[in-house]
Amino acid sequence: MMQGSLSTRLRVLRAERGVTLREAAGLTGVRAGTLSELERGLHRPHDITLSRIARGYGIPVEELLEDPVLLGKAEAPEEAGPTPEAGDEARIIDMSPAEFHRRLSEARSKEALLDLYHRVDAERVATELAYRDDENDDHALKDYERGMRFYLMAALSLSLRGETPPDPEKLATRARELEELRK
Repeated sequence: MMQGSLSTRLRVLRAERGVTLREAAGLTGVRAGTLSELERGLHRPHDITLSRIARGYGIPVEELLEDPVLLGKAEAPEEAGPTPEAGDEARIIDMSPAEFHRRLSEARSKEALLDLYHRVDAERVATELAYRDDENDDHALKDYERGMRFYLMAALSLSLRGETPPDPEKLATRARELEELRK
């Protein structure tokens, strides 16, 4: 998890502007799902993402990195609901297994494959949290299972290319968890 200051600052900036995640995505050129994950502190943004967010909100990048001083609690406006996004903007876990496999094979460099691995890991974490919030939600369970499968596929692709997936012990634990879900 990342430090709370950036995630808090992003929520405050969006609330100050009175925009939804979808509108913020239009301003910044960063997909709504990524903005949501950053606002919740689920992963660290790439430099280019920080740059796009700062440019979209009309502030210097350094302002995103400063610790904000909050006098009161600022809440981001609620989004009307999840909206499917097209093309590369869609969640990775919404791809078919064949499409995800194609994306894995197109990731030619180690950096591209690691980026895909980290993106799917962030989505897996988000789906796991959604499932744990409501373990009776079959849709959340299916999203989590798909996130786990794609996460494991990405880790296996790294291994097949001679790269060590980040935290292989965690990977083995995740594989066991997926098997438990299937029971």
